Amino acid sequence: MSTILALMSGPTTLPPFGLGFTLLAFTCVRASAEAIASFFETAIRRDYLGLWKFERAPLELPFPEPKPGGRHFPEIAIWRPSCHLDRCVITTNLQDGFCRFLAHYLSTVPVEFTTIRATAPGEDSAVFEFSHHENGSRQQSRCVQALRDDPKWQFYHEGVPLPFE
Repeated sequence: MSTILALMSGPTTLPPFGLGFTLLAFTCVRASAEAIASFFETAIRRDYLGLWKFERAPLELPFPEPKPGGRHFPEIAIWRPSCHLDRCVITTNLQDGFCRFLAHYLSTVPVEFTTIRATAPGEDSAVFEFSHHENGSRQQSRCVQALRDDPKWQFYHEGVPLPFE
């Protein structure tokens, strides 16, 4: 059984690509870390029948990927920036950030969330993407992507630009 949830608070920066990942992925949620932690604890215990352990403890780095073999669950950390107590950032020890899993659960509550994925510098294939969801919708209201799978970049966007753009 692996830890799935660690509630963190502290400085306003997360460690970038220093964990050995080639893809950094995280989800920003407009809700308190405590509310999101409680929601996940309830929902995941209901759906996974006690397979995941919950801890509210500081995250210890490095945050290694799960061991191979399929019986090792990922770890999820919910971080509360000290400058915005009404928001949180969710990250996992999976390179893909467990984005679809988080979006599935977050779409069941009326919160606004944005998923961000970025490839480490120097990677042959690159992706830079953000996907924004409003009021617990599974349908994204805004998506912006820049992808390079061959020498040529591909750009894509849909939805109304957000105020910070």
